[in-house]
Amino acid sequence: MDYCLYNAIKTPDGTVLWCQSGHDYQTHQDKVSGEEYMNDGTGYGVRRSVNTVPYEDLSIWSHEPFEKVRTAKFWGSYGKDGKSPRTMMAPMEMEDGHLRAILETQKQIRGSEIERIFLQEMKYRVETFKNKLDSELPKKTRQKKEPKI
Repeated sequence: MDYCLYNAIKTPDGTVLWCQSGHDYQTHQDKVSGEEYMNDGTGYGVRRSVNTVPYEDLSIWSHEPFEKVRTAKFWGSYGKDGKSPRTMMAPMEMEDGHLRAILETQKQIRGSEIERIFLQEMKYRVETFKNKLDSELPKKTRQKKEPKI
């Protein structure tokens, strides 16, 4: 089932309405179109206004190519000490240890699209690293020894 990881729209005057949680109702009276724009929700529950002058959809959904999915800022982090202001992060921005800590401690994501994406990010890093090594390491070439005459 498709899951909205990053829910954002850009109105004609350039205002971005970015919802960071399931109940993050936002509205904006657009200065260009004069219309009111609305955006709400993440995950499986996204609601938006229908306007005469359309908005630009900036959202990232779980069905999209992983190169795009890994850029979605959907995880809120309070830093290593847990006391910093919340920062929204994309999987590609997280350190390996951060991803492992989330997977080990955040039991509420088990079996979810979020867990699947974090696991896929870890696999992506291993495969990318392996491919990079394979391309950078010199290829062993066998040189045939010429028989001495």
